[in-house]
Amino acid sequence: MICTPEAAGEIADVVAAKPVMLRPTWHDAVYSCRYVLPHGALTLSVKELGSRRATDQYFAALRDHLGQQQAFPDIAQGAFATKHGSFVLRKDTKALLVDASALPAVLGAPPVPRWKIAAGVGIAVLACWTGA
Repeated sequence: MICTPEAAGEIADVVAAKPVMLRPTWHDAVYSCRYVLPHGALTLSVKELGSRRATDQYFAALRDHLGQQQAFPDIAQGAFATKHGSFVLRKDTKALLVDASALPAVLGAPPVPRWKIAAGVGIAVLACWTGA
């Protein structure tokens, strides 16, 4: 769902540029892929966990590790922007990380902070998840 032509189209809509998707990987229950853009790259990864409790713990660990800049409790079942401009959200027993740290701090005209780009991509991907 995150490493598909549909996801690439959603990213293109958000960043106004066609991304090149690199080969997806699957390791330790994390499915991820990197999208290369003219001005940097985004990496999307989804961790599948076995229970809501495990998802709660993983989400909290990401918040501690990446640093929460701003919380968005009304997105999915919780989301936050990180101190480095990435975006994390959780839904059921999955956690999505949109790592935007390889993008410039601001993009476009008018300038948009990279965390807002990451949030837009995360929300677009969430809209494709069943039951979102």
